[in-house]
Amino acid sequence: MNTTEQLERLVSLRDQGDLSEAEFEKAKAKLLSDEQVDTESVETDSGSANTSKAIPGLWPAVGVFAGNFLFISIGKGDVARGFAVGAIAAVLTIVVFAVVRAVKRS
Repeated sequence: MNTTEQLERLVSLRDQGDLSEAEFEKAKAKLLSDEQVDTESVETDSGSANTSKAIPGLWPAVGVFAGNFLFISIGKGDVARGFAVGAIAAVLTIVVFAVVRAVKRS
């Protein structure tokens, strides 16, 4: 892939939201300084333009919520408790994903 193609790829990734402005500028500077940039290595953790701007860990959190909600609601017959436990577990999942994402970026 030549420099122009790599630069177009970086612009595309930035426009899709897969790269932050800082990540784009860093990769562009590296590319223009004649170092080869592997655009796959600068993509964010999300792996998809549609979810990169979403809450980190949203889908795992939905799964955790549903699992806890169903387990407690069905197992103990307490829908309110199932909802509360599911919500707490979902929030904790989102927090963990956000922290891991922040640590990986630093």
